[in-house]
Amino acid sequence: MKDLLQILATYWPSLALLCLSAIPAAYMHVHDHGKLKGWGKPYGFFGWNQQVRKYKWEGNVVTDQPAFWGSTTFLIFLTDCYHASQALMRILMSLSITLAISAPWWAVIAIWWTYAGIHMIFYKILSK
Repeated sequence: MKDLLQILATYWPSLALLCLSAIPAAYMHVHDHGKLKGWGKPYGFFGWNQQVRKYKWEGNVVTDQPAFWGSTTFLIFLTDCYHASQALMRILMSLSITLAISAPWWAVIAIWWTYAGIHMIFYKILSK
């Protein structure tokens, strides 16, 4: 028990960041399961159908064209709350791991890219 308390005392910032990362993750799960109550307009940043914001609209129809340069790739976190939450979760998890392993500050970037890369690869594999 004494060892556990020592570990918790030493690594509390890492654990706190990991716990904080669960908040945006919970938001994403609620959205994925169709239980999002949404705030504001249905197609707004926080709306229940926010994912369409990454594409241009022609009248009342969503096109396949990106809303702006990068809106479907590396700037997607600017399009809606779901993707902003995903980016925040990954940043918090990467910071948590970096602190836990006592890595230099720049390791946050390497950890984030590794996580994002593995996620992208398996998303592509599993969605075919």
